[in-house]
Amino acid sequence: MNILLISTHLNVGGITTYLLGLCRYYLKKGHRVVLVTSGGVRADEFAQAGVILVTAAVRTKAELNPRIYCDVPRLLKVMRDHRIDIIHSHTRVTQFLGRVLGILSGVPYVSTCHGFYKTHWFRKAFPCWGEAVVAISPPVREHLVNDFHTPEDRIFLVQNGVDVDSFTVVDEQIRRKAREKFQVPNDPVIGMVARLADVKGHSVLIDAMPLIVKEFPGVLLFIAGEGKMEAQLKEQAARLGLNDHVKFAEVFNSSGEILSLFDVFVMPSIDEGFGLSGMEAQAAGLPVAASDVGGIPSFIFHERTGLLVPVKDPVALAAAILRFLKDRPFAHQIGKQAREFIEKNFSSDITAEKTLEMYAKVLSARAAGGSNS
Repeated sequence: MNILLISTHLNVGGITTYLLGLCRYYLKKGHRVVLVTSGGVRADEFAQAGVILVTAAVRTKAELNPRIYCDVPRLLKVMRDHRIDIIHSHTRVTQFLGRVLGILSGVPYVSTCHGFYKTHWFRKAFPCWGEAVVAISPPVREHLVNDFHTPEDRIFLVQNGVDVDSFTVVDEQIRRKAREKFQVPNDPVIGMVARLADVKGHSVLIDAMPLIVKEFPGVLLFIAGEGKMEAQLKEQAARLGLNDHVKFAEVFNSSGEILSLFDVFVMPSIDEGFGLSGMEAQAAGLPVAASDVGGIPSFIFHERTGLLVPVKDPVALAAAILRFLKDRPFAHQIGKQAREFIEKNFSSDITAEKTLEMYAKVLSARAAGGSNS
């Protein structure tokens, strides 16, 4: 099968990791993969795996940005040259592009819904989910049915997975070397990896920090990610007197490398389709404190594979983090149990295989004349 994947970028983030898992499995199974994005810091990982990379002007939030559609003739030629059998888009903007390419080429088009969308009229009028849509968690599936009235027979529940073997369990030696490399002398280090968007809950975590600093004066919060909230979050940290306790890093080489810095990983999400970064932290054997929201309880079970706290509750969040920091044996045991759980239940190969099964059903329905894109 010749597969065209489309996404916004290949910088560090959940969707990029998700795509890499799909690509590696597809190639291992003998399929050809063409990936259209704006590029990014992790592009070499895809190229080394054997993915055919194509660059397009899709780094935008505007679905109708004319720059996107100027690339359509070139992308149609790419599809013809590689005899593409199916198109699979992964972000809101690329869902529009994928739908257009599908209409003009006659190739079946599908998408993945990686989270929750605002239900304004434009998205309801032009959903662009395709002939089938992957929901990455049960709450996302409900979102598609209840908010966008997507036919249930076109939704495939395929939960995210992690390539556990690519994550080394973080121990003190690994942590020390990572902190030397990144010039992070602090101890302990709390970590968060997410785009700087309001739904990720960075502000809740920053509000929790004074309570943590009170008991651990040398603590550092290391925030890895980029986005429109950066200036606002930095101002918040400064206002709370946390300039010496909060560090922002926009770009880094890999999730595994950055996770090696942390004693505790935090997901203070206000809304979360699934939370792949938390699963990666678990794969690295880190204890995770997270909001009890969206798809997160699918892989974090309170006091078994992590700690769950109410949404938007900085006091409860601080208490969970402090529990890990004060009781290191408990934190170690939670991290160990979390890795074992992810390894057993959330393999990236399972995710990719179920997605291939969806492709096969869509292609079979198209061949039988059942297209309803």
